[in-house]
Order: sequence, then structure tokens, then C-alpha cells
Amino acid sequence: MSSFGTRLAAADILVANKTDLCTDEQLKAFDQWAAQLAPAGRAVYHIAHGHLRVNWLDGETALPEVSDPHAHHHHHGKDTSTPPPSIEDNPWQLVTNRGQGHSSIGWRIHPGLMLDENAVLAMAMDDRLLRFKAVIHTIEGWRVLNVVDGSVSILPGEPRELSRVELITAEALDASEMDQLLRASAGLSDQD
Repeated sequence: MSSFGTRLAAADILVANKTDLCTDEQLKAFDQWAAQLAPAGRAVYHIAHGHLRVNWLDGETALPEVSDPHAHHHHHGKDTSTPPPSIEDNPWQLVTNRGQGHSSIGWRIHPGLMLDENAVLAMAMDDRLLRFKAVIHTIEGWRVLNVVDGSVSILPGEPRELSRVELITAEALDASEMDQLLRASAGLSDQD
């Protein structure tokens, strides 16, 4: 895969800018092209004059979280997906997804469960991953972690309603093995 293709595969969102200058046919062609890209289910937006919503860059889109297989393009303004279970009722949620040549494993975790940042970072450095992204509550506070193409970004984050972690790979990984690693970073066993 080319460097451009790897970056596209790792993108959380795709944005078509200057749509005010496009015909309906051009927008339709963009949407068809975007729909064929992996991984499936990323948000696709149309904007004009560079009016990008800043919270999209922080991972706060209208998409269902953690690779929900019902995620879809949001330029139509509709979200018909089923909401995930309550984090209060189910404090450790694992979701897997496969589509268009990529696999993902994602977690939604109650914010009361603090993760060891170093253990999560070690997990993120697995060379089988195309992309690792997380917004997690750690012992040191909230962190936003991104790893793609060997580039690591760790930033402080604002408190959230839950921690989120997602791994994107070309080949399916053993979800239970990855779950055990992440549970260990929270001081949990696979029975917890």
C-alpha cells in the first residue's frame, strides 16, 4: 500500500472542501470513491469555504463509536444506527468489525477504569497495526493517543464520558488476546 493509501486507511474522517464549486455529479463521484475506501464506516463530510467543525478533529463526530458496523456517511444528516449499550450497565465493551480489507477491534470503557498509559502505548506499538487511536483515562489524567506509520502522538485530553480505544489492521487479530492486553492495562483479568 502506498504512503497515501496508508494515510487514507488510517483517516478518521474524509472531507470534501469547496463543495460550493462542485456539481451534483462531482459530489456523487466523490461519495462513491470514498465508499470504496477501507476501512468502511468512516465519516464523510461535504464543506464549503473550509468551514470544518473543529470537534471532528478531536474524534467527536456523529458516528457511532468504535467501528460500529452500522456507521455510515453523515453528509445526509441522518443517523439511523442503534446506540451502543449504556457504559454504566456494561463498563467494558468490545466491538470488532471487518470490511473492505481491514479489521478493527474497539473498546468503550467506563471512565472509572483507569488504564496504564505505558501498557497501552506498548500495545499501540504492535507492528501489525495500521492505526491505533485512543482517548483514555489514565492514572496521570486523560490522554489522546494516535499511532500511524510509526508516528506517535500523545496529547493531554479533556475528561470524557468514557474511554475509547481502536486498533485497525490489514489482517484480523485475535480479539480475545488484544482484550486481555488492554484489560491488564486496567488491572483487570479476563474474568472481570
